[in-house]
Formats: sequence, C-alpha cells, structure tokens
Amino acid sequence: MNKVSKQMMLAAFAVAGFSGSLATADLVDYFESAAQIFPNKLKIGAFQEFRYDDNVNHAPKGDELDSFISKTGISVDIFREQGNYNYGVKGDVSYNYYDHRSSDYNYVDWTITPHIAGNFGMRGGRDNLRISLTSRNRRERYDAANTEHVRHMSNALGLDYDMNVNDRVGVIFSADYKWDYYSQDEYKDRSKQNYGFSIAPYYIVSEKTKVGVKARYSATKYRNDKYANDSHSWDVGAFVDYKISSALFTSLEAGMRQKNYKGAADDSNKDSSWMSFVSAALNYKMNSNLAFRFRTHLGTEDSSSGRGLRDKWSNVLSAQWKVNEKLSFVPSVGYIVSDEKNYSDDTEEYVFDFRANYDLNDNISLYAGYKYDLVEFKYNGFGCDDYDSNEVYVGLRWNFK
Repeated sequence: MNKVSKQMMLAAFAVAGFSGSLATADLVDYFESAAQIFPNKLKIGAFQEFRYDDNVNHAPKGDELDSFISKTGISVDIFREQGNYNYGVKGDVSYNYYDHRSSDYNYVDWTITPHIAGNFGMRGGRDNLRISLTSRNRRERYDAANTEHVRHMSNALGLDYDMNVNDRVGVIFSADYKWDYYSQDEYKDRSKQNYGFSIAPYYIVSEKTKVGVKARYSATKYRNDKYANDSHSWDVGAFVDYKISSALFTSLEAGMRQKNYKGAADDSNKDSSWMSFVSAALNYKMNSNLAFRFRTHLGTEDSSSGRGLRDKWSNVLSAQWKVNEKLSFVPSVGYIVSDEKNYSDDTEEYVFDFRANYDLNDNISLYAGYKYDLVEFKYNGFGCDDYDSNEVYVGLRWNFK
C-alpha cells in the first residue's frame, strides 16, 4: 500500500470515528431529553374481586336473578411532574364473569383517563390550563326506571383555562365534549353527542371567599330523532366558594336554565321557559383521620323514557375514616329523585355503600364491602314496580410502585 493510500485510509477512519462520536453524543442527548419528558412515576396493579348480587336484573320481588360474580383486572397509573405542571394517564381493564344462571351478562370493561394540567408559563405564569380525556366502557343498568343491562361506551374531552387578570380578578373558560354510544340494536337510537362552552369571571374577595358569575351554552344531538330530539340550552348563574376554616369548605351555585327542543318535543313541558337549578357542596375535615363530603344538585335534564324533560334531585353524603396506618373505612349514602314531565315512571332511589380497606404491606391490600340499592316508583304497575338489591364483595389488590 503506497503512502497516499495509507493517508486516505487513516482519514477515512478518522471521519468514521468522528461521525460515530457525533452519533453517540446525539444518542446521549436523546436519552437525556427523553428523560425530561417521559413519566417518572409508574404504578401497575392487578386485582381480583368476588361479589354476590341477589338481584342482578333489578327485578321486582319474585322475578329476581342472583349471581356470583368474579372480576379480574389490571390497572396502571403513569404520572410526571415537570416544573409547575403535571401529566399522565390512569386506567384499568377487567373481565366480569357471572355464574351459569346469568352468563349472558359476562363482559369486559375499561376506563382510561389521560390528563395534562398546571401552569405553563402563559401570561407570565399566572394562568392555569387543564385538559382531560376519559374513555369508559361498561355493561350496566340503563337507569333506575329502565333496569335493562346495556353496553354503554362514553368518551369525554374537557378543557379548562383559568386566566388570572390580577391577584383579585380572573376568568375561567371551559369547553367539553361527550359521546355516549349504545351498541345494542334496540338502544342505538339513544346514542348522542353533547358539547358545551362556558365563561365564568370571578372576584377573590379574600383568602376565604371567591364569588363569580357563569354563562354556559350546551347542545345535545342524538343519532336520529326516532327516540329523542336534539336540543340546546343556556345556563346563567352565580357561584360562591367560601373557606369557613382550615377544616371546613363550602361552595354554592344557583341560576336559571332555558332549554329548547327540536322536532316532536318542541314546546313540550314549557321547555322554552326559564327553569332554576342549584348545586351545593360541603367538605369537612374533622381531624387528620376523618373527613366528610356532601354534594347536592337540583335541576332538569333529558328524560330517559323518551322525549322531553325530567326534574332530578341528587344527594350524596360520604366519609373517609382512617382508623390506623393499615385500616380505613369509606361509607356513603345517596338519595336521588327523578320526576318525569311526560311519563309515569317517577322514582326515588336510596343507595348505601360501605367499604373497608386494609393494607397488608406497601404492595398488597384487601378490601370488602356491602351495597344496598332500593328503587321506589311513585306510580306502581305497568312495568314500574319497586325493587331492591343487596351486594357483598371482597377483593385483593396488588400494586407495584
């Protein structure tokens, strides 16, 4: 090999080595950059639950169908905090197996909820943004009056932007979209889309009190008009958040709603008139181990029986009692009243749920509980007869953190 050839070969090796070092540096930079983006908190879990339900089909006395139910699934919680914001995704998927007497109820369900929230440096870092997406698939009772089990899939997207004009004044812009889909042929016509937009300027009176007003436009569009009619509505109201003490917090919202239907439901129930609504919440932390939460809402919504409106009043009272580092109790009671405008299936529903959790160690926990559900119809007969159900359950959950 002559001298020129040796020099060219050495030069080629030098270029190759330089290119390789650049590639290595790029690879290192990539992994360092990826480490700043990918979630740094991961929790994976598996669970096994056994449940007994003495009235799976929510039928009146004499027609009940009971069943033992096995629920096997996995869950995941991926999360990252990056400066003043965080993002991640939570979800679970499970298989629900019923014994041979109701094997047609067997199904797979899932819930997936990604989100991103925090302060992204907008307008000097004073504003906050939250984006969330929820996908849910269940086989469940349609509602308290219509007890048939249906396959229900819902996908919801929400956005909230809290713009702080200054230390006292701000405004919240919100947008949301939800798609409800029913797969059975006899329920497909009840599939619908909902979307809405709202604006809520507020004023911070003090460290304890925030007051504001809210205006919202929403619309509902059904798959077709065979079962129900499209509608749109306006909500106008006011709200106040008041921190009574470090342990007691309350909020109240009240206003008026105007709802208008298209098609056959147009002008039914005086839908074009203004109707009132009110919501209230109370959080009370009695001590470090015991907390209470109460929620109530009174307003109107689309009837589940057909066209038009119904009034609905929902109440939930729950508590969380941490007995010690391993044992905790979560009881809750609910009371829901539905008053149909054009139909006779008005209902009152009473729900009681008690759950106990026990942590064997950092990774394994046990839980058990009891749930009671009673539905009473205002007008019995014509397929509307009172029913109740009792459920007992026990489960084991394993988490890897």
